[in-house]
Amino acid sequence: MTLESNYNVLSRYERKILLSIAESIIPEGGPFPPGGNNPDIIQKIDAFLSKFSRQNQYGIRLILWLFEVLPIFYKLRPFSMLPLKTRSVICEKADRSKFYFRRGAMLIFKLLIMMFFYERDDIEKFTGYNNDCLRK
Repeated sequence: MTLESNYNVLSRYERKILLSIAESIIPEGGPFPPGGNNPDIIQKIDAFLSKFSRQNQYGIRLILWLFEVLPIFYKLRPFSMLPLKTRSVICEKADRSKFYFRRGAMLIFKLLIMMFFYERDDIEKFTGYNNDCLRK
């Protein structure tokens, strides 16, 4: 699996940032053992974003970069280069933040990541739901 994409809305580094967020939100070995560390999810998000207007694409990319660089001021490293446990704590704090921007950014990331995470066949067995209605 690779972080390459045919859609190229997101740069290679932006795909790396998003993958590190996905891995932080859905760590391996939890309720969904495969975890969110799957470049296919990121490729599908990139394809989905290719249908957005340029302004919306720019907004998502800006939020990604802000999420990446803000930890430099208090952790001295960008988000994607922090240990998984630290990234998970940052994501949890963002999810419960009093600041709308942080909560909103995390909501956008969770929406994009979960939308394509749960559609995977290997995840279906862990949810307890059957997607047969989608396969007719």
